[in-house]
Amino acid sequence: MNKKDLIPVILLALLIPLWMFIDRTFIAPKYPAKTPVPVEQPAADAPVTATANDTALTEAEPVAQAPIPVEPPAEEQLAFLENDKVLLELSSLGGGIKTATMLEYPELNEKESPPVVLDFSDSTALAYEGINGIGVLQGLNIEAQGDRVVFSKTLAEGIVFERTIAFTNDYLLTVRDRFINSGSTSWKMPGERILTGRM
Repeated sequence: MNKKDLIPVILLALLIPLWMFIDRTFIAPKYPAKTPVPVEQPAADAPVTATANDTALTEAEPVAQAPIPVEPPAEEQLAFLENDKVLLELSSLGGGIKTATMLEYPELNEKESPPVVLDFSDSTALAYEGINGIGVLQGLNIEAQGDRVVFSKTLAEGIVFERTIAFTNDYLLTVRDRFINSGSTSWKMPGERILTGRM
């Protein structure tokens, strides 16, 4: 280290104790430390006496609530969509992909190995979450139409949901969703998300 660098280092080292003295003497007294707020001690338990009004309140019968309609579990129906690269197994539950078989990718590095299968059975890929009637465990109508599969369902509000899934090319899918409101009142689409599924 040359002399030009040594002088500023020494000055800075000497300024540290000087700053501590200034802080303790002049700055700290202006900002006293906060004293902790005393915690109130709970009073001794007093005997509780019940009046006739109190017992009347506790004996009141619970108010009956209207049951929320629950859709019974649907039976799963399957349709298949295939090209040279991928075989899709589509499920009516949630209207999405149950499995995707990669035809050109062997699971193991062996000659007779079966192809890789992406399994979405636990949570159907492309199913909606947040719209009652088309969730993961809710059934939709499913119909294979040549090179495409069409899902449909009429929701509780009279809205018709339609989904079409088709291959565009090798691994690319086209998914077209339509919500058709043929009524005279407007329909606000609830907040939702589309599940990509676990692999």
